Amino acid sequence: MRKRIISLTLALVMCLSLLPMTALAALPAKIDAPVSPKAALDDDVPGAYMDFTDDIILSFGVSDSIRALLESEDAAAVVLQADWSINSETDWKCSGLDDWQDIAKGDYGSDVVTITKGDIVEQVGFLRSNYSNPAEHGYAHICHGIDDSGNGWFDLENNTVYLKLRFVMRDYDSNKVYSDWTDVFTIGKKVDDEIQASDWAQEELAEADELGLIPDVLEGADLTQDITRAEFAAVAVKVYESLAGTAALPATENPFTDTSDIEVLKAYNIGAVNGTSATTFTPDALLNREQAATMLTRVFKRVTKPGWTLATDGEFTLTYTKPAAFADDADISAYAKDSVYFMAANGIIGGMGNNEFAPKNITTEEQATGYANATREQALLIAVRMVKNLEV
Repeated sequence: MRKRIISLTLALVMCLSLLPMTALAALPAKIDAPVSPKAALDDDVPGAYMDFTDDIILSFGVSDSIRALLESEDAAAVVLQADWSINSETDWKCSGLDDWQDIAKGDYGSDVVTITKGDIVEQVGFLRSNYSNPAEHGYAHICHGIDDSGNGWFDLENNTVYLKLRFVMRDYDSNKVYSDWTDVFTIGKKVDDEIQASDWAQEELAEADELGLIPDVLEGADLTQDITRAEFAAVAVKVYESLAGTAALPATENPFTDTSDIEVLKAYNIGAVNGTSATTFTPDALLNREQAATMLTRVFKRVTKPGWTLATDGEFTLTYTKPAAFADDADISAYAKDSVYFMAANGIIGGMGNNEFAPKNITTEEQATGYANATREQALLIAVRMVKNLEV
């Protein structure tokens, strides 16, 4: 999947919209959101102070399903909406602006972002927020000498702009379908989020955050707690998207009666997970260490082994030098052994002391204490090492 770069002329800008659209034969029930959004300043910004001639660079990926919609005969253009807030994750400026035709007129100018059948970005412009009188709008403390001509600076060194993106499709009858909003991302002053995690895990968890490997379900969670099957499915999806460079798509038909979690359906569709029965996933069940190794090894095979599926897994082998056997090798399930030693050989999952891997809980005491359960922070550290050590 190719990245697309959008350059927005002006500091804090952003409610992006679309002018006329072509007609849709039928709107899909759901569309994918932009993938892995990021924001950066252009090279001309002096330090962290922006004036109205500087650019914020937004980059995001486009899923295969969006691309397929745009390439179909009856596809309409897709609106990219960018919402922003200053020093807040709740005071969004554009969320209520949903009449695209009106937004693009009047004082805002008519340039738009249009995603079409051709290459993704045709034209870039902006809807300008009024900072000519920052005191009137409550922003005097973050704007420096901005006058009626737009001269002056906005201070990104001591302030944070929060951003989120989504796609919108609409037909001529004003029927609309929205993607989910992306995860919130920022530019400006570093946001120090308190991570509930063990001290030994903090450094790699910061890497997980930088690499975009922490799924929404684990944002703000206590990462020292055991991870569930549904939560780990979301981690597996993040690893797949990072290694493959493309969005994971959910299964078109949900085989499970006990969950409709979109991340579970994505993980199922890429072959990272299967059910606990023909009709159940058991999303809240806890995951053990050998299961974690197996699921992420499947992700690696899906990315690197053309034609691999979960059903044909036995036909595909991994090349690695097997390390010395763990002391509890006999406790590792047969289906998981190759995955466990592949992970160990690549420095992704190590032992737990005394050369034991702790693959699963066996005794009553181990079951009671969760001895072999994988924790949320362990899962995220595995994800980081997967992306770093097995980059393809």
